[in-house]
Amino acid sequence: MTHAVIAALEAELRAAQLAGDVPTLDRLISDDLQFTGPDGAFATKAGDLAAYRDGVMRVTEHQPGIARYTRVWARESGEWRIVAGTVSVTNSDHT
Repeated sequence: MTHAVIAALEAELRAAQLAGDVPTLDRLISDDLQFTGPDGAFATKAGDLAAYRDGVMRVTEHQPGIARYTRVWARESGEWRIVAGTVSVTNSDHT
């Protein structure tokens, strides 16, 4: 995976998050996702997609410097998908 591929996938992910585009998120996230939130809670793909679908999760903007994400992308059936990740808050003034 090249830097250009990662950058394009991350841009597609951010656009889908901002738009609440569940079909695109579904395509980009592995069914076997293992994700840990800033509070240590475990998240699944099903829970993440349901939160977007039900309007519980709304991303209105991405602000650099507030959170740090680590995502693991892997090839599944010829497509790149997020299989694992974690997020931590980097600026407590924005929690």
